Amino acid sequence: MTQVRIVTEDDLHRAIAPLEAQLARLVTALESAQVRPKSAWLSVKDYARLLGVTERTVRRHIKDGRLEARRIGGAIRLRRP
Repeated sequence: MTQVRIVTEDDLHRAIAPLEAQLARLVTALESAQVRPKSAWLSVKDYARLLGVTERTVRRHIKDGRLEARRIGGAIRLRRP
């Protein structure tokens, strides 16, 4: 035999309340998250930091032809390794 259970509005609110709270926390976390795509081009400073060398070393390698660089918008950029 099938049982029928009467569900009140209060029952529904009690069941949904934890889900609403969890959803609110997730929305807050997503709103504060800063996801940026990685650029294919790095500045001399960022490239040097990534490799653990000085900016001077990176600039010297560019000048000597050991690193390929481009001038983009007036700034020197190198492809991400």
